[in-house]
Amino acid sequence: YLYIESIEVSIDNNCHPMVSFGAGTTTSTTANPVWSHQSATDFEVQYCLSGTDTWQSAMLSGTSGMLTGLQPSSTYQARIRAICSATDSSLWSPTISFTTACAAVGMPWNENFDTWTSFSGNCWMGMSAESYSDTPAGTPANSNSWNVNSSYGNIAIEGKAITMNVYSTIRHWAITPEIEVNTNLAKLSFDIAADVWNSSSSTFDDDDRFVAAISTDGGSTYTPLYQLGADTSRDDGTLTDLSTDYTTVSVPVIGYSGQTVRIAFYGESTVAAGDNDLHIDNVTVDELPACVAPTQVVVSNVTGTTADITWTENGTSTSWTVEYGPAGFEAGT
Repeated sequence: YLYIESIEVSIDNNCHPMVSFGAGTTTSTTANPVWSHQSATDFEVQYCLSGTDTWQSAMLSGTSGMLTGLQPSSTYQARIRAICSATDSSLWSPTISFTTACAAVGMPWNENFDTWTSFSGNCWMGMSAESYSDTPAGTPANSNSWNVNSSYGNIAIEGKAITMNVYSTIRHWAITPEIEVNTNLAKLSFDIAADVWNSSSSTFDDDDRFVAAISTDGGSTYTPLYQLGADTSRDDGTLTDLSTDYTTVSVPVIGYSGQTVRIAFYGESTVAAGDNDLHIDNVTVDELPACVAPTQVVVSNVTGTTADITWTENGTSTSWTVEYGPAGFEAGT
């Protein structure tokens, strides 16, 4: 027979283990871990890129600290121990992981989506909201939201594009990485096409909406740059003007020099009626040409012999040429 008596398990030091350890907030190059401990005030945090075992150490105090010099858009592992004295430290905490944010991109910037395998992991965000005026929030989890595709509906996409099914009661955002604008005369351009699901033509409902917008506060609020609706109430035309062939849209981005912005593409349906597809490709932010074409051209007060025309000047021009003629006339002749 074997008898065992008076079993005792003890830790061979007097420094208590960590109570908690979390990643805190992160940027593209920093992390701000937080922790708690019963009594210690000094700590050692070790961290390394996931998949490696090259640990770096930071000696920190208090209940939080800053890790710097990290790589953007990268996943790290980290652990912490308390330093109770020069000769006594706690056991290492369980390892946690965190991912740094994407770095801002400079101008000129272009995305054609051709190397994407999914919407996630490319420094874009797919989000949803109750309406256009609300801050985009949680990531949508249904198939109607923005996705990357090499073909969609009746459109044969050259390479890949992001696509959204405008259907039922959905409101989804596709949001770019942060972009550092270096000029007051920039422009956003993108290709857009549309079709009805399982059809070769597009017939949008009155509630449907598409917006390209810009944010200067990290994505909390947006200002429209370009809008399409199913009727003429939107600023820049109607969704029914779109076809299964790509249309290139070019929009001035004026007065943002020195600011970091995000561009968002927003699709909206508020009733369960039509079932339409939107497709976006070749998104570019670069400098406007020296002579910028006017936008927001509006004809009003049409009589039998006269009409008023107004437009928005997007550069510094003080004179313009207006060409007009019977429907179907060829400009420049």
